[in-house]
Amino acid sequence: MKEGKSICKARLVARGFEEETNKNLEVDAPTCSGEILRIALGIIMRYGWKIRSLDVKTAYLQGNNISRNVYLKPPKEAKTLKIWKLKKSVYGLKDAARKWYEKVVETMKETKGKRSQYDLSLFFWRKKGKLKGVMCSHVDDFIYGGDEWFYEKVINKLKRIMTIGSEEKEEFKYIGVEIKQENNYVKLSQKSYVEKIKVPSSNEYFEERNLKEEEKTKYRSLLGQLNWVSQHTRPDVSFDVSALSMGNSAEIPTKQFRKLIKATQKMKNQECQVRIDKLKNEKLTMEIFADASWCNRGEKSQVGFVIGLTDGINRCPLVWKSTVAKRVVKSAIESEAQALGEGLEMGIYIDHIWKEVTGEKNMNIVAFTDSKTLERAVKAVTGASSKLLRIELARIRQMLEEKRIHSIKWINRDRQVADGLTREGSNKKLLRTFVGEQRKSLQEN
Repeated sequence: MKEGKSICKARLVARGFEEETNKNLEVDAPTCSGEILRIALGIIMRYGWKIRSLDVKTAYLQGNNISRNVYLKPPKEAKTLKIWKLKKSVYGLKDAARKWYEKVVETMKETKGKRSQYDLSLFFWRKKGKLKGVMCSHVDDFIYGGDEWFYEKVINKLKRIMTIGSEEKEEFKYIGVEIKQENNYVKLSQKSYVEKIKVPSSNEYFEERNLKEEEKTKYRSLLGQLNWVSQHTRPDVSFDVSALSMGNSAEIPTKQFRKLIKATQKMKNQECQVRIDKLKNEKLTMEIFADASWCNRGEKSQVGFVIGLTDGINRCPLVWKSTVAKRVVKSAIESEAQALGEGLEMGIYIDHIWKEVTGEKNMNIVAFTDSKTLERAVKAVTGASSKLLRIELARIRQMLEEKRIHSIKWINRDRQVADGLTREGSNKKLLRTFVGEQRKSLQEN
């Protein structure tokens, strides 16, 4: 539908699954993740630029030529008896996305853009050492911001090289995320998507049994929808997604489905959005909140962390994660050390991206744990009893000694933002506040 009128569209799709497997065929194509999108938006807001987006029409047909022979039997609507030899990749071919991505990279280089060495979906432009613009790509959808030079020299050239479809600014949807820019902040929401999620009745799964095959499909579909929103705007359901993920389990009990239905209904009844403020001060601090619940996932522990940037008043939430620990540990302090180590690793990764794009090199990384035992162990000169814990502590101490992180601080449990990522039934209010409201740095509370 467009302007109240029905519009018929058709797309040529190849039956790529019938093509013989070529082990040398490169098929991967990077797309921007939730954290890269938030990093890009954080940078755009910091520089006071407008947030804009554009998409490319029939993108795959504008990609690079394919280097192998591909013959296609035309659809009957083509009304021809000839066999087509493809010059370009079309939807359905295994390497179609890759050929398009190669075209994107070439075009960005033509406009003097640089691709991030840490995330291949992120591009930025500099002139005389000054950042002029930043852009991230998700197949044929681009979101970007920059100064007048960037629009004139880069965006206008892109429009000459590629056939552009729709363009949006300040308020629009990008990869299903509703984006609304105000003067000093931008809000990210998936309210419309969440409202459209259909929740089955738990009465259908009251009997204790294993799910039938068609029920398993419904379970995985609903869980997939929760996972999608948890990655972009709803960290408050991240623990539920992790806890309800059954992996490749052959059997899924109805009890699990009832829990999933309850978690989905609760999510639909509570609003949560991500607010990225304009960071104004020259010096920024990265806050990392890391927490763990020992052995609450059978023999393994649940670990979680939240990461954001702050100028002391304003905040830019960037990453959250809730997952099962990679290995079994013997004590609570070991699980807390695992969580802290993973959070610090992600924090240093983000710091590298931020520095690479903006050129800012004076960011302090401060980590918070509610484990007093862990805080003391990091500072202690005597060895821990567990040899694996010694290894984890040595890694954390090395980060401190090399000044890759500034400090590790203890906070009360009621100020631990990551608590909502590690335990069933935990209060998610602090987590929602951290990502969704303007609030002073928790270091000052």
